[in-house]
Amino acid sequence: MSVRFAHKWVEVLTKLTVKERLEWVKVTLDTLFTRKDKKSKDLAKMLTNKSKFKLIGFAPNISYVMVDNKDKSLLNSTFVHAFGSPKLVYLDKKHNVFLIVGGDIEHNTSTVSKNTKNAAIPVEGITG
Repeated sequence: MSVRFAHKWVEVLTKLTVKERLEWVKVTLDTLFTRKDKKSKDLAKMLTNKSKFKLIGFAPNISYVMVDNKDKSLLNSTFVHAFGSPKLVYLDKKHNVFLIVGGDIEHNTSTVSKNTKNAAIPVEGITG
């Protein structure tokens, strides 16, 4: 089985100017501002504080090995989840923690699955 490490948007992004990339940053942050929950809006505001957070760039995917899972067969796998839309990588300067943010990141579900008009699709891991 082949693994998709990055979607087409990554190739497009690599050909953009700095000015165009910064516009993508704005659009990606706007996905947090437009969510209904206050926590997402607070996060977006917080990330614009350049004295506390440094924008590193875009994350085309996330990969990891699980620490534990009820399905022990999953512990032998490296998970690679390519993001379908741009996600931003920030550094929390005070705590030396990296954050991957985007308005549609989910865990063990997906934005598509949350729409009641769609059939429920079991999802394992990080989506976005």
